[in-house]
Amino acid sequence: MRKIIISIILVLFTTINYCQSNDGTVFKYTAVSEIAVQADLIIFQITISEQNTDPEAAYKIHKEKESKLASLIKELGIPDSNIVYSLLSISQPRLARDNKNYNTNQKIRLKLDDFSLYEKVQIELLKMGINEFNSIFSSSDTDKIREKGITELVLTAREEAETYAEELGLKVERVIEIESRSRRLDGGKPVFFTASPEVDYSMMDIPQSYSVKLMANISFLLSK
Repeated sequence: MRKIIISIILVLFTTINYCQSNDGTVFKYTAVSEIAVQADLIIFQITISEQNTDPEAAYKIHKEKESKLASLIKELGIPDSNIVYSLLSISQPRLARDNKNYNTNQKIRLKLDDFSLYEKVQIELLKMGINEFNSIFSSSDTDKIREKGITELVLTAREEAETYAEELGLKVERVIEIESRSRRLDGGKPVFFTASPEVDYSMMDIPQSYSVKLMANISFLLSK
């Protein structure tokens, strides 16, 4: 398991406005921050599919691929909690002209916390005839990362609220509302090096990070 490093990079912008309520003045603060997270997971998105004019043949070949994948998962010791899958579906396209093929489809999501298995999984999938898959870096502490980011935004917002409240001869009572959302940002971020390159050094040995963008609308109640 790799150590998770969380870094609040910067507040990109803020928007401030006031409004009146029955309880007093409401200070509304909007802020955006970007969080750099060192990945400790690789998530595989795998699609098993087969096409055949005979639905039974399509189903049979599909199940063979599924069985091989299940065996690989067991061999690698990937826990059930790291696996999410959909049911096998089989259908015949209705819009394509003269298309007599039946198509199967099934989605599988695997989480790997052992980066050394990354290349092996890809090779084994290709050997099985499964060539529809992709992977991304992720973190096992997504919720904690988000909470930490929101906490940082609230602290920044409170400092601003206290500054403006003082100018108005008011004081900050409490937070009355927090609306937040987040999204992942891909690409363009530096790799964090923790060791010097060695002979047969793999890129997977270099800790990788990704960024999460957080936005929060935070409202404070100001009073005399």
